[in-house]
Amino acid sequence: RRLEFLSYKFRVHSLLNEGLEVSEQKRVPHRDFYNIRKVDTHIHASSSMNQKHLLRFIKKCVRTKGDMLVYREPDTGRVLTLQELFQKLGLSTYDLNIDKLDVHADRNT
Repeated sequence: RRLEFLSYKFRVHSLLNEGLEVSEQKRVPHRDFYNIRKVDTHIHASSSMNQKHLLRFIKKCVRTKGDMLVYREPDTGRVLTLQELFQKLGLSTYDLNIDKLDVHADRNT
């Protein structure tokens, strides 16, 4: 139902604004494929990976890229590496599990 609603909403938007958008695009000099300004940045991060894949990714990064700078402490301004951040949190890759990640892909998060 939601997809149908969004489809109808887009159709109404297209009917109301199509002429305005076309004339606005024609006024832009040097318009071509590389000068397009409209970019759809709306993504659903929850669909990019599930909890298990995220856990594997984090563990692999700690093992292989532990010296990467990942966090700046707000009070001191000190920049921590991934390994230092895990030490500060009192975690190891062995201790990390799906329950500790506490990742949910629903509306109540």
